[in-house]
Amino acid sequence: MLIPVSALMLLLIIRSSAAKAAALDALAVCGRTVIPSLFPFFVVSMLLNRLALAARLSKIIKLRGISAFLIGITGGYPLGAAAVADMYKRGELSGEEAERLLPCCNNSGPAFIIGAVGTGVFSSAKLGLELYAVHFISALILWALLGFERGESPAPAKPQDISSALPESVKAAVNAVLNVCGFVVFFSVLAALIDTRHAAVLLARLGLFDADYINALLAGLLEIGSGIPALAALPDGPETLALAAFILGFGGLSVHCQTAAIAREAGIALPLHFFGRLMAASTGAVLMYLLQLWL
Repeated sequence: MLIPVSALMLLLIIRSSAAKAAALDALAVCGRTVIPSLFPFFVVSMLLNRLALAARLSKIIKLRGISAFLIGITGGYPLGAAAVADMYKRGELSGEEAERLLPCCNNSGPAFIIGAVGTGVFSSAKLGLELYAVHFISALILWALLGFERGESPAPAKPQDISSALPESVKAAVNAVLNVCGFVVFFSVLAALIDTRHAAVLLARLGLFDADYINALLAGLLEIGSGIPALAALPDGPETLALAAFILGFGGLSVHCQTAAIAREAGIALPLHFFGRLMAASTGAVLMYLLQLWL
C-alpha cells in the first residue's frame, strides 16, 4: 500500500488546486445536504432503538432486525448500518445476526432515489419510484438469501428512559455524521485527483463500453454522489436505468468505508458486506433492465 499512498501524496502536491476545490465543494455538499438530511435521522433512529423499537416491532413482524431494515430502507446510507451496530452493542442481535443483517439493511433512501435521481437526473418521479421499488425488492431478496432470522428481538438489557436516551443518541449521531462527512470529502478529492473522465476515455479506447457509461460507473464506484450526476450525460434507455440501479445498490467505496468505520467500532465482522452490496446492486440492475423492457 505504500506505493499507492505515496502516489496519492504526489498527486495532492501536483494537483493541489483541484484537490482544494473538490474539498471545498464536498464540504459545501456536507453543509447543504449530508448533515441536514442525515443528522436528524441518525438521532431519531438511535433514539428509537434505545426506546426498544426493535423488540416492539418484532412482536408484530416476526423478523429479527426488522427495525434496522426499515430505518435503512427509509433513511438511506449509512443509517441501516448504524442501526444494526446500535442493536448489536445493546445486545439485541448476536454477532452472526449483525454480520448477515449489515448488507441487507444498509440501503439508499426514498428521498435520494426519488428526488435526486428520479426527478433530479431523469426528470421523472415515476422512474424514481421504479428505482426505489427495485432497490427495496433487491434488499429483500438479499436478506432472504442470507437467511431471515424469525422470532422476536429481545428487549434491551438496560431499558432507557428519554432523559438518558436522547443525550446519548445526539452524541452518537454527531460522531456518526462526522465520519460520513470525512469520507465524503476524502473520496470527492480522490475522484478529482484520479479524474475518472480521463480514465474512462482511456478504457473506451480499448474497445470497452462508451466513455460516458464508464465514467458514470467509475465515479459511482468511488462515491455515489459523484456517479449519480454523471448519469445525466447518458442517453435515456434501459441500460442507463440499469446502471443507475447498480450504483444505488452498491453505494460506492465511500459508503463502504463509512460502514466499515461504524461496524468496526461496534465489533461487527465485515466479510459479507461488500459481496452482499455487490449482489444487491447486480440484482437491482437486472430487475430494472427487465422492468424497462416489460414496460
